[in-house]
Amino acid sequence: MRIGIDATPLFLRKGGIGYYAQNLLEALTRIDSKNEYLLFKTTANQGDSFLPLLTRPNVKVIQTSKHWQKWRSRREEVDLYHGTNFRLRGSGKIGNVVTIHDLAFKRFPQFLKKQWGQSLSFLKTKRDVQRADRVIAVSRHTAEDIVEFFKSDPRKIRVIYHGIDEGFHRGVSENAVTLVKRKFHIETPSYLLFVGTVEPRKNLPTLIRAFQYLPDLHSDFSLVLAGGFGWRYGEVVDLSRSLENRVILTGYITPEDLISLYGGASLFVYPSFYEGFGIPLLEAMAMGVPIIASRTSSIPEVAGDAAIFFDPFSAEDLAAAISRVLMASSLVDSLRIKGKERAKMFTWNRAARETLSCYQEVFFEKS
Repeated sequence: MRIGIDATPLFLRKGGIGYYAQNLLEALTRIDSKNEYLLFKTTANQGDSFLPLLTRPNVKVIQTSKHWQKWRSRREEVDLYHGTNFRLRGSGKIGNVVTIHDLAFKRFPQFLKKQWGQSLSFLKTKRDVQRADRVIAVSRHTAEDIVEFFKSDPRKIRVIYHGIDEGFHRGVSENAVTLVKRKFHIETPSYLLFVGTVEPRKNLPTLIRAFQYLPDLHSDFSLVLAGGFGWRYGEVVDLSRSLENRVILTGYITPEDLISLYGGASLFVYPSFYEGFGIPLLEAMAMGVPIIASRTSSIPEVAGDAAIFFDPFSAEDLAAAISRVLMASSLVDSLRIKGKERAKMFTWNRAARETLSCYQEVFFEKS
């Protein structure tokens, strides 16, 4: 097969979808040398040009505008096209596959920056989901949302979970933790950690208020919010100022610093209102950090028995959960063990094999 892939997220500053594209393609092109992979990108930015996958003999990178990608994919005689980022910008002679990461813009439209633009995007995505021969959902919860909002045939949906980068399983040295604490001015002996974009959907005001309700912790614990600034982050900044230097906003963070921050965290807190999957949950589990997370969307599905759950609409409930975990060393140990074991279930090799199987289903069904 000549497989066309929307690889544009691979060449941009990495967010969740960028890491999905990178890790999936790295594993796919490593385990599958029989098929050709044509990676379409719509940016001149070379991004991580050192990635091994870009030098493999069955990989070709093609730059084209998003408006010409369908024409170019036909010219390249692509058999199957995979839209990795909600949309089918290209087209396969035999069939098409699209990945849907979440439907947050339908579940929580009040958290959207550009509601009109998102509404138009929703209609285009709905059209592409209906056109696709297979739809990859990154969780069962996302699959259910696809059926509800797109009226999609559940028989063509395949749930394929994300994997975890092996670097998180290897852990980190005490020196690396010391250096990252110094870099981000974490002055307390311990800290609670959140990882993700600072935006309304992540529910960070509730986390900060919960931390405010626990003044006895403030001499020993900081609250570290690790991630870039999205839109409407002003409330988070204002609330943080009320706690002086006990709430630390890191801004965009490198993968190396991220691993070190996980390595030093006493507790990982994930208060998000909605996640299609939640990669930081895997990262925390692999690093052996005990987790407290929202009882909503796909989060319980991913974290399983390796987390304590709370009501994301209640700062009091979150504060009680934090206090409960930090006061029970046996619970901390149990969550660490369960998390590290559960994280082993999620690998990019597994995701790649299941994705390849999805391609083959379409190919043999329609050829």
